[in-house]
Amino acid sequence: MTYNRILVIIIMAIGLIVTVPGIIGNDKEEQEKLLQARETIVNLRAQLASSKNEAQKHQSDAWRYQNDLTKVKDRVSSMESELGTLRTLKPDLIRITDENEELRANLRKSKVLLSKAEKQAEDEAVLNRALDEKYTYLLNKHNRTQARLKESSDAASEEGQKHSVTKNTLVELTQRVKHAEQQAVASRDQAQAEAEAAKDLRDTLGESQKKLAAATKLISVLEKRLQLAESEADANLISGGIDQVRKGLIEENKKKTLETALDPETARPLSLVTWNIAAVNNNPFEYWISGTDEYNTLMEGFAEFITNPGERDIPVHKVFTPDMWDELKNIMSDIGWTGVDKVASVWESDFKDRSIVSEFLKDKAIGKKRLISMPDRYTNTITTTTGIVTRPTVINCYDGSLETLQTWWSSWKQFMFRQEIEVKSRKKIKKKVVSELLKRIKRSKYPSISEAEEEISIPLQTLSAAIFDSVLVHIMNSLSPGKWEALRTDMCNKLNKNKNKRVAEILETTYSNADVIFLQEVSTDFEKAAKKSSLPDLYDIITPESADNARNQNSFILLKRDEYHNIEEHTEHVMTFLDEGAPVAPGDLLVITAVSKSGVPFIFASFHGDTDGLATIPVVAAVHDFSKELESHKLLFGMDANTYSQPAGNSQQGISGFASFYRSKSLTSCYGDYPDPNNFTTFHARTHLQPQLNKAITLRDRDLKGDKNPKDHIVFFKNDFISIQTTKDNNGDGTYTEGMVFPTLKFPSDHGITKTVVKIPSKRDFVKQKIDDSQREYQNEIQDVLKVSTWNIAAVNNNPFEYWISGSENYNKLMQDAAEFITSPGDRDVAMSEVFTTEMWSELKTLMTDTAGWNSERIAQVDNIWLSDFQNRKIISGYLTDAVIGKKRFISMPDRYTNTISAEGVTKLRPTVINCYTNEIGSTSQWWAAWKEFMFGPDKHYSLLKKIKRSKYPALSEQEEDISIPLQTLAVALFDAVLVHMMNTISGSLWMEIRSEMCNKLNSHKNDRAVQILSSTPYVTHDIFFLQETSSDFEKLFNTSSELQHFTLHTSSASDYNRNQNSIIAFRNNVFFNITEVPTEPILSELGKIPVAAGDLLILKGNCKGGTPHIFASFHGDTNGLATVPIINAVKKYADEQQVSHIYLG
Repeated sequence: MTYNRILVIIIMAIGLIVTVPGIIGNDKEEQEKLLQARETIVNLRAQLASSKNEAQKHQSDAWRYQNDLTKVKDRVSSMESELGTLRTLKPDLIRITDENEELRANLRKSKVLLSKAEKQAEDEAVLNRALDEKYTYLLNKHNRTQARLKESSDAASEEGQKHSVTKNTLVELTQRVKHAEQQAVASRDQAQAEAEAAKDLRDTLGESQKKLAAATKLISVLEKRLQLAESEADANLISGGIDQVRKGLIEENKKKTLETALDPETARPLSLVTWNIAAVNNNPFEYWISGTDEYNTLMEGFAEFITNPGERDIPVHKVFTPDMWDELKNIMSDIGWTGVDKVASVWESDFKDRSIVSEFLKDKAIGKKRLISMPDRYTNTITTTTGIVTRPTVINCYDGSLETLQTWWSSWKQFMFRQEIEVKSRKKIKKKVVSELLKRIKRSKYPSISEAEEEISIPLQTLSAAIFDSVLVHIMNSLSPGKWEALRTDMCNKLNKNKNKRVAEILETTYSNADVIFLQEVSTDFEKAAKKSSLPDLYDIITPESADNARNQNSFILLKRDEYHNIEEHTEHVMTFLDEGAPVAPGDLLVITAVSKSGVPFIFASFHGDTDGLATIPVVAAVHDFSKELESHKLLFGMDANTYSQPAGNSQQGISGFASFYRSKSLTSCYGDYPDPNNFTTFHARTHLQPQLNKAITLRDRDLKGDKNPKDHIVFFKNDFISIQTTKDNNGDGTYTEGMVFPTLKFPSDHGITKTVVKIPSKRDFVKQKIDDSQREYQNEIQDVLKVSTWNIAAVNNNPFEYWISGSENYNKLMQDAAEFITSPGDRDVAMSEVFTTEMWSELKTLMTDTAGWNSERIAQVDNIWLSDFQNRKIISGYLTDAVIGKKRFISMPDRYTNTISAEGVTKLRPTVINCYTNEIGSTSQWWAAWKEFMFGPDKHYSLLKKIKRSKYPALSEQEEDISIPLQTLAVALFDAVLVHMMNTISGSLWMEIRSEMCNKLNSHKNDRAVQILSSTPYVTHDIFFLQETSSDFEKLFNTSSELQHFTLHTSSASDYNRNQNSIIAFRNNVFFNITEVPTEPILSELGKIPVAAGDLLILKGNCKGGTPHIFASFHGDTNGLATVPIINAVKKYADEQQVSHIYLG
């Protein structure tokens, strides 16, 4: 069978031709083989021509074998199907030349021409045109590269202009420009090499296309020969040849597809999303929301109960009774728990006598040990095979009654120790009693707990949770009996029950086009909600094998459906890279590998860090080390890193430290190598109605003390990807509202969504990245500067009426009436003696002489002033609006010392209109009795008054300076009397109600507010605070603020805590060292008589890290600023004498 042998030889030749690589290099041996193959084809063509005649002779014989051919029809049909597959591979074979769209179009045209065996010349012309297009493409690519290099050079030049701050900086930037130019030259050379390679490629592709034409032609011949096959054996031979051709085409196609996927010019960008959906937020009261008046009243009332319990702070055993404890102890012993006897000792010696609020709910040690939050996490809201069950407590959506403690206790016992539930654990369904869900609290993760406490942590946390729940029920029934449960039910319906449905809705709408979604803190409830949505149609949902369905805080990865295959989990292996004791719980981490449809292998990881972020760096390091085992894989890592903009020392992971770490590993974040610490992805404020009271914030403080931190990141290797767009979302529609607390009724998580689009970086991207890195490094170098703030916080502003505010109609009318009384008093401008009577003055004289023991001669001089001047003055035009009295400080000075006095935690107020005095002063006589008692009673507040110095207030005469203490006493008495008279005249008692409301909102927490401002962004990042007119209360609050613990406050030894207008300086720790106070008396004595009071000036001396000495001064000038220039000159002179050139004066 010569004909069959020829067919076999042809098929083998085809296999040889097709399996030759698509682009042949300069290897001589390969070229010789190709020439031999061509010669073989020529010979075969001649033999085929002669065989055609022979085949025609045997055609009549072929008809005789028709019946036999029927046996192989099924096989032929199968081969035709495979041939159809082969036809679909033809375009892929054509794409060997290039993936360019124009070239593909031309090659598709060649497919039509290939069916005509006689038109070889036309076929070759088409291929030549395609090669011309490829050459043009490479030439254009070369030109684009040159243009981009010019842009890089221009950018580098612009960089030089932008940072030509000093001569040295200009030199440095010039070097960088040269370096960029060198890189540009190297890139240009490379581009030229590419152009030359393109020419070679054009020639080589010509040869390849000839092979393609020959192979395609032979395939067409095979199709015809297949129809004339004489036996199944012949068909098998042909099938084998076709399989060989197909395998060669498939392998070549895979290679080209992968090359295309990794080519920066053709690779498709990837859209990535990471979101901590906060699965375990089952408490409708946990976060502040925009609620109704009823909600605000309840929550503010609860916060007030916690912050100022007073007599309501009763012992624990008055709420969780000894009988309740005995029952609980017996139950725990009966079920065989160990350590119950030791817990009994804790109850007897400690817990039962603690105050329910100050010593139990607010005990930071209990919080750090997780004795309440841990059992609450496992038992608060449980997903079972039959539905949701909830612990009888205030802080979930329990739908039973909690109207009495006894009702609660009966339900609580039943739930914890008798209610049997079915839960799914690692794909198995297990029956358990709820108490069996509790887990040991490990000291390795929560170091505050002792080894002994860890041993008994299950019964100990059970007791703690019981006390916690009973106290909450007690407080809520005290605040809102019969009402709070209905409010909670309404909130649960709106916030909690539809939460997972809303999460799925956001993902399937706003983020349906994402390629990969990383989720953290996912619950089994979300899995169920997701299955009811379109998410399973859009994504493969990957869950960790170690998922903890009781804790319900698992990390998931969603991969775009049909885009990835060969998905394998490697979490357990990655965990072996972690040190023992790293705070990583089951389900926190999920690591998988997958291969994209285009053949690119990936490592995907999703991670939820511990509260303080201490596990973040160890986990990222472990995933990084794992990735080194799979060098060809691309890493994409979405996480809630729990990183902080201002970490609390080493106990929290700072964003800057995290960024420094990942840069050291050649990684980067979607937020860049140097992420902005103030680019927050969380902003929530916890109420007091949740287990972790150390995180609780009042309604007033939520904007300042809320958790605002950059916690969420997507991390990858710098050489693998570059982020081209990153966005945040806290509305669920792809937008982010800065300054908004969340979750909200529309957005169900306390973490925002981070989305980034990444692509494979091109050479131009690398050049730009190097320039950007150099620029950022340079900026970090020049940013080694001090951030300094100065602020006069006006500590003695205790007057709620001092400044106009946006108030109620009653407030506006009162203030307008007062203003009119002052500006247009008319016949109301009576003589002083009609308001402050002669009898009052006689009493005051007696008190100053007999009680205070002041000099009688000075008092006699004041008496003359009363008789000859003050008693006849008009109360408004002659007294209140007298500018001279103001300049002499007769009223403002004694008001400063006696208006509001704080000592040893007790605040006392002078009976007057312009402070927050709380007792009734609805008449002048009522006021006068209280005023005398305040000034000359047992507390002797008159002793706080100080001589007014003429050196500081030159409007004062020498005589007035000498008698200034009794004179200012009279003056402030007249002032207070006139204000009380005026306010009672225009509004009766209404003004006292308005003042009370204003004091509650404006004055009572003024120093708290000042501390909050300093502890918020951006001031908390500063290095030095120069503060003036501070009080002792402010200093105390500053020193006890947890947000300002990284500052050290320095005060003057001359501070006056009666006047309470002191200048102070606060330094960030480890910025300056060896700080000492400079005595101001010698400096001031050289200046003579200038208006500087005790505490107005503080001078310090210290060294920076390098040892260079610095002078620091904080100063509060007199009203007219007359002391300012002398003080500046004096500080400068002192610095010159000390040979110190670095001076800071706030």
